[in-house]
Amino acid sequence: MIKLDIRKQAISFVDKIKAFTDWTAYSDETDEEYETHYCGTYMGIQPSGKYYTGWTTNQTVEEEDNDYIFWNIVGKLLPEYDFVSGDGDPCDCYVVRRKQ
Repeated sequence: MIKLDIRKQAISFVDKIKAFTDWTAYSDETDEEYETHYCGTYMGIQPSGKYYTGWTTNQTVEEEDNDYIFWNIVGKLLPEYDFVSGDGDPCDCYVVRRKQ
């Protein structure tokens, strides 16, 4: 996968996030208010199509680099958002932002 394709994939993902309208509100233990939205699974989001664990051995350095580039671009385009794994399934990706 070339870097231009990764950039296009990241921009498409960011556009999808920006288009979300049905955010779920919650507050943390400090009563800070946030909103969250389900993005999909990491396997469906990342260029490699993989979810990494500490014991994963089937990824290549190129796949790891491509996923890193993807998330780096997403982070630069959405610096006020965080991406976290789900409580029930760590393969689920959620976007989190301060309540707007």
